[in-house]
Amino acid sequence: MTTNNTELISRISEYITSQTNEITKNELKKAVGDIFDELKKSKKKSGNKSKNNNDETKKRPPSVYNMFIKTQMEILKNQTNNVMNGKQKMEYIANLWKQEKGKEEEIKEEEEIKEKEIKEEEEIKEEEQPIKNGKTPRKGLGPKK
Repeated sequence: MTTNNTELISRISEYITSQTNEITKNELKKAVGDIFDELKKSKKKSGNKSKNNNDETKKRPPSVYNMFIKTQMEILKNQTNNVMNGKQKMEYIANLWKQEKGKEEEIKEEEEIKEKEIKEEEEIKEEEQPIKNGKTPRKGLGPKK
């Protein structure tokens, strides 16, 4: 038997012997569940501390979407004439986010188009460069050895 099981069994037996009245099935289930959860939580906490030297667990930074929601929610809360409930506020902010994402996508598309145009112009310039010494390069065969 593992140490986890022996500790669980000893705690359950202590609980049963400490009861002076008859224990119902539901009471026993609840007590066993509580003891089990308590042991699991203590194991998880001790396991996390050994992995991380810090007492605090590391959290990843909020996403751009999360920061947008937070700032927009603060703006709506500070408005005195705002009568929207929580669901309406989230719908409103979600629509604002969609508009922002649409603008960002349009900007990205425009940048990609500009980059393609620049590449095409560079390719055209390379093709127009005069051939040195009047010799044409051999296509696909590489330099002569």
